[in-house]
Amino acid sequence: MQGLANLGATCAVNSLIQIITREPILRDYILSDTLKNINDDTLLGNLREIIDLMYNKNVSLSPNKFIENLYKHLTIFERGEQIDIGELWIFLFDKIQDEINTSDKCYKKLSNINHTNEIDISDGIICNNKKDFKNILTGDRIRNKYDYVMRKFNNNKISMWTEMLQGFYLNIIKCNECNNSLYNFEPFTSIQLDIIDTDSSITSMIKNFLKEETRCDGWKCDKCNNNTEYTKTIKIWKLPNILFLIVKRFKDVNIKNNSKIFINKKLCFKSGSVLEDTTIDKNYSISSLGLHYGILNGGHYCSLCKSDNKILLYDDLNIKEISEETFENNLSANRDAYMIVYSSQ
Repeated sequence: MQGLANLGATCAVNSLIQIITREPILRDYILSDTLKNINDDTLLGNLREIIDLMYNKNVSLSPNKFIENLYKHLTIFERGEQIDIGELWIFLFDKIQDEINTSDKCYKKLSNINHTNEIDISDGIICNNKKDFKNILTGDRIRNKYDYVMRKFNNNKISMWTEMLQGFYLNIIKCNECNNSLYNFEPFTSIQLDIIDTDSSITSMIKNFLKEETRCDGWKCDKCNNNTEYTKTIKIWKLPNILFLIVKRFKDVNIKNNSKIFINKKLCFKSGSVLEDTTIDKNYSISSLGLHYGILNGGHYCSLCKSDNKILLYDDLNIKEISEETFENNLSANRDAYMIVYSSQ
């Protein structure tokens, strides 16, 4: 039946495992010979065993080894405490990346980038007009900086896990007095989205996340040496093949925003919106939802996943197939989606 037993407030863990299992390229990679050298007693080894039993052998199980191993490392949560599925995903990505990087047969070693002067790729750039700005974003200097930051952040190691799941923002802060701009790259494994109003769509929330903000909060420009008004912009430099979105429904543990949102079945990032390659569209289709009911500390998670031409609701050991019509209705007026996963096409 391919369900997972709840071992005491482990519904977030179960839901995330199901989401990973139902993502074909993730599942195939985890089960592939590429990772056969990873020790069985790692979290990745435990996850590999679970996926093999559920998907290949079609059995339900209690993920005892995975849970025991998880709590050894996930020290910010106590056993029996509800885990936030978004925080769990960030932790699991990092932990599995570290485990993969222990075996030189599981990753590709990248060469060091030789920059005689690191300042050359880290200082500010004067930008006086939109044409200059566009030239900067497509120029070698920014690309060199991305290569440097990406390699440094990943310790010059790149695996299929990282390539599939890691994206990068380009954060830009521009002084509105002297036009000096600072460009910094930031890796991400999920995009955190605010609900901006009732009936927000995923596309409108992404646009809101990327909009320019003008601020005046005591920031000091290094170039003109003044506390000035500045403009902050987030651009997407690189998108992962599997895109995890988190809808920020909680203000604190007891206050939840249950506003309806419209979940787009497809996303299209038009050419020019992803700076790594501005010549192509980046298209995604909905893959899975992580649903949350109740308050953060006392609620419950389950997952709704597309799997082998079916749509299945995974609620620990309970599995229910739902119709395409029910799924469409769920997407059009959803109050419970907390994690939304898209796969690139």
